[in-house]
Amino acid sequence: MAKTLGELESYLLQTLQSKGKNFFRLKDACHITGTSYDATRLLVSKLAQKGWLMRIKKGKYLVLSLQEKAGAIKDWYAIAAALAEPHPYYLSHYTALALRNMTTQPVLSVFISSPKRIPDRILSNVKFKFIYCKPNKFWGIEDQWLNKQEKIKISDLERTVIDALSRPDLCGGISEIAKAIWFKKKEIDCSKLLDYAKRLGIGSVSKRIGFLLDLYQLASKSLCGKFKIKDNSFPLLDPTLPRRGFYANEWKLFINSPPEELKKIVWT
Repeated sequence: MAKTLGELESYLLQTLQSKGKNFFRLKDACHITGTSYDATRLLVSKLAQKGWLMRIKKGKYLVLSLQEKAGAIKDWYAIAAALAEPHPYYLSHYTALALRNMTTQPVLSVFISSPKRIPDRILSNVKFKFIYCKPNKFWGIEDQWLNKQEKIKISDLERTVIDALSRPDLCGGISEIAKAIWFKKKEIDCSKLLDYAKRLGIGSVSKRIGFLLDLYQLASKSLCGKFKIKDNSFPLLDPTLPRRGFYANEWKLFINSPPEELKKIVWT
C-alpha cells in the first residue's frame, strides 16, 4: 500500500480498515487525519482517482479492497443502503427475491423502495433503481445482516410477494413470481398475505395472489376466496405479456399466462 500511497493516505485507509468502516463520510476522514475539511476533501478525491475509494454520493465514500479495485464489487446491497440513507428505505422487488433465495436468475439491477423520491444511480455498470412508495404504504420491513458490521432493510417475506405482484415488470413476470412463491410455500403466512393485500388496497394485487394460491393449492378455498374483489375490472394476470388469453370471471382477471404452463413451471 505504501508504494502507491502517501503517508497520510495510507494512514487514513489503514485506520478506516481497523475501525471496520467500509463506508465513511468526509467528516469521519477529517477526524482521522486531523486536517481541514478542504484538505481532507482533496486527499479523499485523490484516493478516489487512484481507485482506492468509490464515491457513492456527495460526501460519502466506499473503501475498496484489492479485489474490488480489480472490478469485483461485492457490496452492492450495502451501497444501495448508503445511497438511500438517511431517508427511509428497504430493498425490494427482484432484489428482495434474490436476497431471500426466491430466484435463480441473475439480478443486474438493485431495487430500493423509499417514501422519498431519490434519483436512480449507475455505479460500475450496476443500476440502482429507486421505487417511490407512498408513506402510508411503507411497511412490512425487517433487518437483514450482510456481515458482522453491516445490516440492511429488506421487505419481509409477505411484503416481498405483495410488491412482486404489484410490479411484475420489476420481478421477471408472473412465471418468475410463481416460482418464487413455490420456493417459499412452507414459509409464507397466507393469512398475513391477506392482511397485507387489504392494507395495500390494490385490487389487481389481491386478485393475482388469490389466483396463484388457489392454482397451487397453497391455501384453503375459503381463504383464497377472501382475496376476491367484487368489481368489474379485469386486470392482466401478467402485465409483462400481451393481452392474449381468456377472462376468468371467478377471479375477475384476464388470464394471459396459461394456468397449465404455470403449473408445469413449479411441478416439473
